[in-house]
Amino acid sequence: MRKLLCLVGLHRLHVVHRFGAGALIACPHCEREWGMHDGMRAFVPWDGDLEQLYQDFGFDVSASRAEWKRNKRPYPPNQIGSCALDARPPPS
Repeated sequence: MRKLLCLVGLHRLHVVHRFGAGALIACPHCEREWGMHDGMRAFVPWDGDLEQLYQDFGFDVSASRAEWKRNKRPYPPNQIGSCALDARPPPS
């Protein structure tokens, strides 16, 4: 049933990795990934070019992606909501 919902765009979004105002977001059911930037209000498919861009800035997301693909849990657990719209840092 969940994969059917993904087909119509109703994904369950998890934050896989945060880097400042940006984040790698993924759906545990269809395993599609997107890049999100809060400041620019951008949400684009995650591809090799986007990954290379963040690697050039010094972020290594490959470990976070591998961990997420194994466990299908938001990163970091219990600190950031599982929905991209609720992906805010914890209150200080």
